[in-house]
Amino acid sequence: SATVTLDLSMKMTSQELNMIVVSASKYEQKIEDATNSIEILKPNLIENKKLPSTLFKKPEWQRVGDFALSWADSKSVLHNKVLGVWFEFDSEENPPGGAIAMVKSGVLKNPRVDMIFGLHVWPTINAGQIGIKDGSLCAGVLDFDVEILGKGGHGAYPQDTIDPIVCAAQVVSSLQTIVSRNINPFEPAVVTIGKIDGGTTRNVIPPICRLSGTARAQSEKMLQQLKHKIEAIVYNVAKAHGCKAKITYLEGYPPLVNEPAANKYLSRACLDLYGKEALVSPPHPSMGGEDFAHFLGHVPGAMFLLGTRNPKIGAIHGLHHPKFKADENAITIGAAVLTKAVIDFLNE
Repeated sequence: SATVTLDLSMKMTSQELNMIVVSASKYEQKIEDATNSIEILKPNLIENKKLPSTLFKKPEWQRVGDFALSWADSKSVLHNKVLGVWFEFDSEENPPGGAIAMVKSGVLKNPRVDMIFGLHVWPTINAGQIGIKDGSLCAGVLDFDVEILGKGGHGAYPQDTIDPIVCAAQVVSSLQTIVSRNINPFEPAVVTIGKIDGGTTRNVIPPICRLSGTARAQSEKMLQQLKHKIEAIVYNVAKAHGCKAKITYLEGYPPLVNEPAANKYLSRACLDLYGKEALVSPPHPSMGGEDFAHFLGHVPGAMFLLGTRNPKIGAIHGLHHPKFKADENAITIGAAVLTKAVIDFLNE
């Protein structure tokens, strides 16, 4: 059996995600048009077969899943082989992601999944194209929270306090030297502090300041090196300021490494359906993380990047940008490529 994973969440805010989920049912006719055009849909489709309800939390996803499953039930396409296709809809986008829980629940077993395919929308690739890359595609993720404990007091008498905000500022600045002064410049690595929380008013020095950050790398070895450097800086800077520090790590993602054998099916599907102009090769891996990597730790497979950029409709902003927008017509291309890749795999 093969598994298809559709990540349509597009790394958006909860409000934007609801918009996409609610409108997902509108994709049924678009998907039907696309699959008809490549003769994947046949007269003997089983269109009303249900998927396990546990895979879907919203009825909109259930309808999309029903329609998707009808592709795989086309016996004339699969030459009457007894084969299986699972359609997985990842229930959680942000770390630790939904893949861990899905793997633990046995989604890759009974029947055993032999290969897995996935997609992710990509705003730097034009709508109508997909990006395929062998090997490293996305970075491993090490998320962490830091608590710096000092001694609070009046802002007019700093000599009677131990200021955790000043300490935190030094920690943030020092962490930026990890990549610039400790890592080989040819080795991809990122350390970012995205949140600082300390104090309640202008004239009071608080007793605690909190930082939240993330580290990214293309190998587990480099992630461990970043972790060691983060700890050395946080603890030693805190000690130098007379503060105490605590680091808490959150469960993240391993690096996502695509299997060339799986990419072969995706590439062939894209070329057969849309021609060589639709297939692009990303020049370098992304430093973004993706929990699809957890599936690849158990099953060979690959994820491709679905182009959604379209300046004519304002779809020009990057992931997590407040004005992010995707050309939703790309969904049919992604669905068609996934479908043909699975059918080609099952027919071999």
